[in-house]
Amino acid sequence: VIETLESGDQSVERNNDTDIVPPVYKRLETTLIVVFTILVFISLLLVLYISMTRRLKCEIKQKMNAEASLRVSELEKEAILNGISSHIAFLDPDLKVRWVNKRIEDVLGKSTEQLRGEHCYKLWAEIDEPCTNCPSAKALSSGKSERSLMTDSQGVIWDSRGEPVFDNEGNVTG
Repeated sequence: VIETLESGDQSVERNNDTDIVPPVYKRLETTLIVVFTILVFISLLLVLYISMTRRLKCEIKQKMNAEASLRVSELEKEAILNGISSHIAFLDPDLKVRWVNKRIEDVLGKSTEQLRGEHCYKLWAEIDEPCTNCPSAKALSSGKSERSLMTDSQGVIWDSRGEPVFDNEGNVTG
């Protein structure tokens, strides 16, 4: 039981243990509770921020590792394909160059970047439409390895092969 006593300008509360608590202490107690609640809330926000920061750092590290692995894989692919003495070109379904190995770059005197997007028949045979009996065109439509003897614009005969490249769903992509 708490009773309120008034004496002059000041009122006090007394509980049944005969403690006297001035109102100023009641206000202080309320203020402390509010401050404590705010500190708890700030602490929770800080914990959440730290957790999210750690997760973000982990995701960034994983992405950087994946990008580094991809760069290494690309360099390995390039080293392998450039080390082969055969002429190798990766063509899209429209017979446009996506990538060529060093051997083709040397023969044509152009880099992959300069050749990318060019039709192979314009580069080899210097014509405006796909070559008759083109093994790459055949491989794109049949989905199987194809082979033909082809003649370039200088009359040189090439034993050419077309090897289809498939995506994860089995579709020919080049």
